[in-house]
Amino acid sequence: MKRTITLFIALMATTIGIGAQQTVSVRNDSAGCLAKHITDSTKFQIEELTVSGPLNGIDTKLIQSIAQRTKTRQPGERLLKRIDLSEAEIVDGKGTKAGELPSKMFSGCDALLECVLPEGLTVIGDGAFLGCEHLEKLEIPSSVTEIGDNAFAGCISWPSPTLPEGLTTIGRNAFDFCGSLTEMTIPGSVQRMGTNVFRECGQLEKVVIEGEIDKLPASTFEKCAALKEVALPESITEIDDDAFKGCSSLPRIALPDVKEIGSSAFEECLSLDSVKLPTTLKRIGGSAFKGCMTLAEITLPISLEKVGSHAFEDCKSLEKVEIKCFLKELENDLFAECSSLAEINIPNTVKEIGSSCFEGCASLVEMTLPHAVTNIGGSAFKGCAGLEELSLGNSVKKIGGSAFAQCSALQELTIGSGAPPKIDKGTIKGISTSTCTLYVNRGAKSLYKADKVWGMFKEISSKTKE
Repeated sequence: MKRTITLFIALMATTIGIGAQQTVSVRNDSAGCLAKHITDSTKFQIEELTVSGPLNGIDTKLIQSIAQRTKTRQPGERLLKRIDLSEAEIVDGKGTKAGELPSKMFSGCDALLECVLPEGLTVIGDGAFLGCEHLEKLEIPSSVTEIGDNAFAGCISWPSPTLPEGLTTIGRNAFDFCGSLTEMTIPGSVQRMGTNVFRECGQLEKVVIEGEIDKLPASTFEKCAALKEVALPESITEIDDDAFKGCSSLPRIALPDVKEIGSSAFEECLSLDSVKLPTTLKRIGGSAFKGCMTLAEITLPISLEKVGSHAFEDCKSLEKVEIKCFLKELENDLFAECSSLAEINIPNTVKEIGSSCFEGCASLVEMTLPHAVTNIGGSAFKGCAGLEELSLGNSVKKIGGSAFAQCSALQELTIGSGAPPKIDKGTIKGISTSTCTLYVNRGAKSLYKADKVWGMFKEISSKTKE
């Protein structure tokens, strides 16, 4: 009986001892000496830790070893859930720099719920909180000027933080996949942002950028499916590739005087129904507005020098396009599958119509190409099922395969070229050659009648259709 009582008392003492380690507060009087206060026998029994005093690389590595454990291994062990470093100071030495939270300091700390950082901290290092999926409470000190690459990436439970007014740099992927962010304001002090900063922040609805940046980096808001409101600074002159790609809830955006919109910048912005392109714009990248299903009309300003391929492909609601600029080429798939497109003007400067440029534009009824056009790409007008009249001008020399295939409603086709452009049967497959009239230049009728393919048209008129 005495032995049983002794054993019971011993077990109680052990339990109390373990329980006492759940919350630990340590004053580190000298950098590199934290291990004197937190020993190997007790460090994995801490659930809440407060550390004050100077810390160098030796000390931060000890804190890392405690924080980065994701599961217990022995009875009585605990995972660190809260850490308070408000009275600590990171100093130079053994892998740390004064005022900088080391890279990957708390990376992968899956159990961490709350962290208080030192006031006076200036840099949050690369990946400092990468993958802290359960982190709910963290305030960025007002002294911070730089947030490193991937600093908070994957902090899916962290609600919208306040960025300090003195912040100058936000690294790439800094808030990537932070699924609980709803609103963000980028302060006016910010001068540089990396790529992918808010990529896949699925709950982010509103962003105000006050910083004087000149470029919105690639994939800044890619796949931010809830984003509805963005305010861009007037300083921005370039919107880089994929910047708003997949922002399916964004209804409109006011663009500053940008000179360039990158490839896929607004691709799959399914709710974007209105966008005014500024008169400073010189280049639109490939697929820039591809899949903007509700975009109804667009005006290409006089300043534009190049519009990339697929730029407006699959804009199903696009009805009207006004081209004020002097483009030399309409590139491949530029308006492909714009099934509502009924009105568009082609500038007299255009020399080439790219492959599949208007493929699937079933609402087009009439199309007149300027006399400067020499090349028409393959499938350029394929599937324009509502097209009734098409005039090609007098300079066409090359017409690609299937260029007019499946234009089943075509009634009048006018070609100003004296010599018949070489085509194959696939070029006009689906056109009713028995009912569609081919208009050619006077004196060229015999040449077209003698041609193996053009001669398939039953009605060839020697007077060019006016």
